[in-house]
Amino acid sequence: MNFNKKLTNLLLLVFIFMNSCMDRTPLNSSISDWELVFEDNFDSYDSNKWIKSNHTFDGNASFFSPGNIQFENGILKLNLTNESFSSKTYTGAEISTIDSFLYGKFVINMKVPSGSGIISSFFQMFLNPRQELDVEILGKNTSIMQRSVHYSIEGNQNYISDTFDIDLGFDASKDFHEYSIIWEENKISWFVDSILVSEFNEYIPNQSMNVIMNIWLSESISWAGEIDENSLPTKVYYDYVKIYRKN
Repeated sequence: MNFNKKLTNLLLLVFIFMNSCMDRTPLNSSISDWELVFEDNFDSYDSNKWIKSNHTFDGNASFFSPGNIQFENGILKLNLTNESFSSKTYTGAEISTIDSFLYGKFVINMKVPSGSGIISSFFQMFLNPRQELDVEILGKNTSIMQRSVHYSIEGNQNYISDTFDIDLGFDASKDFHEYSIIWEENKISWFVDSILVSEFNEYIPNQSMNVIMNIWLSESISWAGEIDENSLPTKVYYDYVKIYRKN
């Protein structure tokens, strides 16, 4: 093998190694850059931190019921049942922070259920103009995480939505895993178990947003699949939530 061919192969190996390292950037590589500003280990319900939702929305086959929220042995459990309420056939659950946050690192440790039609979520949202950052796992395939950005300006004009499916490499219904969003002025990054899985640098939300977790049934068969009543009742589990501000 001549020198030029050896050099080419060496450079190729270096490129592959560096690219692999970039794709698996550890979340905690610069932990000293962050200040913890919010934390809950879910030992009990803290009404100074959380609001239990009591509503629904178009496309949701369930009604969010405060009675479906449990705190037990340091775990937050959001229940999804086949009990009807109001105009909805099912009841789900949702909890939202009282405080809102502008930029930061948002971390959740959760275990999701499986079952067609089920949506388990961790996200930040501002309503008008609608701006939102999502981590969603659809029960029809719990080895896929869906990350989304929803963005609009005043009056919900020029609405833009960007969604991307990420192969987790594991079944998220089998155990707890950590999911994180780093939201900066010029970039959004998603991490799973401290490993970078996606980045986005267009249409960055710029409104202070509440942090929300929920479980519900989608009426969209094309997106979430047909509702499987045999999978109900079920629940999503949250072990902790942490929010950091960049120093």
